[in-house]
Order: sequence, then structure tokens, then C-alpha cells
Amino acid sequence: MIVLPPEQVAAVAGEHLELRVQAPSREYEFQWQKNGQDIKGERGDILDFKKVTLENAGLYRCRIYRLGETAETIYTVPVALFVTSRFLILDSIHTPVAGPFQPNQPSLNSGCDSKNYTSYVRFIWPGPTVWYTPKAGVTTCTVTDTSSVGAGYSAQVEVVESGTLKKFCGTGTPSSTSFPVTAGKKYQFVIFVHNTPPPPSAGQTLSLDVVWN
Repeated sequence: MIVLPPEQVAAVAGEHLELRVQAPSREYEFQWQKNGQDIKGERGDILDFKKVTLENAGLYRCRIYRLGETAETIYTVPVALFVTSRFLILDSIHTPVAGPFQPNQPSLNSGCDSKNYTSYVRFIWPGPTVWYTPKAGVTTCTVTDTSSVGAGYSAQVEVVESGTLKKFCGTGTPSSTSFPVTAGKKYQFVIFVHNTPPPPSAGQTLSLDVVWN
């Protein structure tokens, strides 16, 4: 269970997840939204994902309101839901990751590129202050931007290693990079979206395929 407002939640496909809000009093009603649109039938204080899927990735918030003479409407801070899954292909572990484009996140300077990516980093997995720990025995990783957001999309993948803050920089279109995995280190995965043409819309799904060998 997650009690709002966190800014980012990382879930695994198939898990049970609840987002919960708390109203000032019983007079208030609720309406959950995904990417700014009402979710039909979700009018309680809990948004219940029985089994999370990659398609659930997005920006969620709740409209808390009351009617009558003391009418009032409150919106919770949007929470970005990132979803990942794991499956085996021969000797590789694939970790597809889906998450929403977040237009209001703080800027993060790229350690790889000077082509105006710095203003539009809006995808960080597992989270701005959370790092991913690879499975024991993994020696290499390949990460590829698999986002399908329409013509003109331009982005660069960047991987950051904990402790050393070493950067592994994506190249090509779609952007991809391979790097050696250091035992005991953790990693963050970032997509820097180019500022020309205009970036994706809020909540639009970006995705990575992370392959561990």
C-alpha cells in the first residue's frame, strides 16, 4: 500500500498495489485520474491494482472534493508509477521497464551529452533516490530505449553507477549502451529527451529494455 503523496513508485508486474489518499473529513468525495483523465468507476479513497501490468505505468492523482455551500476541490500531487517485469531468454534476464514522461521534474545534467538534453530528463528508474541492485553473477548489461511515442522522438539513455557515479552513455537511434557490471554496485537508468522537437505529453509512456548477462 502506498499513501499519497510520494512522487514516484516502482512496481513489478503481477504484484498487488494500492494507492491511498486521506481526506480532511468524511464530507469529501474522490475521483482518481490517470494522465489527467478520470478513471471510470474509481471513486474511493483507494486505487487498487489487483495485478500491476506494464500498461498501468502513468501519472496518477486523486481529485478530492465536496459539494454544497462549502464546495472545495483538492488535487493530490501526481505520483509516477513505473512498472517493470522480468523474464528469461536463454542465459539473459530481460527487465522491461515502463514509466510516464514527467514534464515537471527538476532538471538533471547529463554526464554524456551536450546536445540540449539537460532540460528534459523526465525518466529515472528505479527513482531519483533509489538504485537497482543486479542479481549476483551478472557481469554485463545492455539497455535500449524502446519508447514508442511517435515521429520526431529523440532521446539518449544514460546509466549511472553508485559510488563512482560513473556514466555509461547511449548511442544511436534508438539509444542503447552496454557496460560491465561491477559486483556490489547499484545502478540508475535515465532517459534524456531532446528538447527539439517538442517532448512527449505528460504521462505518455517511455520504456527501456534492460538485459542482464
